Amino acid sequence: MKFKNAQWIAAREEIGCCPFFRKEITLRGEVKKATLRASAMGMYRFYIDEKDVSSFLFMPGWTDYSKRVQVQTYDVTAFFDAGKGTARLSALIGNGWAAAKLLAWQERPYAPFPSFIAEMTVLYRDGTKEIFGTDESWEVWTSGILSSEIYLFVYADISEALETEDGFEVVLSAAERIGAYGACVSVVFVVKISVFVEDLRGDKGNFRAARPFAPHADVSCETR
Repeated sequence: MKFKNAQWIAAREEIGCCPFFRKEITLRGEVKKATLRASAMGMYRFYIDEKDVSSFLFMPGWTDYSKRVQVQTYDVTAFFDAGKGTARLSALIGNGWAAAKLLAWQERPYAPFPSFIAEMTVLYRDGTKEIFGTDESWEVWTSGILSSEIYLFVYADISEALETEDGFEVVLSAAERIGAYGACVSVVFVVKISVFVEDLRGDKGNFRAARPFAPHADVSCETR
């Protein structure tokens, strides 16, 4: 499963948080159909105008990342109303399994840092087509999620302001891209944060609490 107009992108390793990739796009006309394909060496959440395109978690799912990585396909036509001229594409990336700092056999066994790839194909009402893919034109932003580990927990600073970052890389991945398979995971219930703890580093003005990678309202799992 090849991406024709997209590259793997990654933030600098020392960014200090889970990176947010963003791209402002301009549409040439009224959208008839829009299809998104996305994957990551790590985990990702994809948004169009700050709205999550899926309720599923832990995407792209577990594989032997040295050999293959799953690619999810989403119908995102409903995100583009008639007359809509612009949109913001964004993706929040975590370490997941591929770039985990702690797995049973070694640290970061598949990738030194998380990376992401996506391609959105837009078919317009006039019959023309346009493809928006990840490349050097995407912006890198910081996020309030300071650490995201699949077998540990998430550190999040809810007061953290988003900022742009200069550090940016286009990376290569030898993993074969395959279609999604297996069961999907979604939120069954949400537990609200009720207790804040003081930063263990002793910064009394900075309070943090663990929270899910991307919390949602109650949703049910569906098959795509």
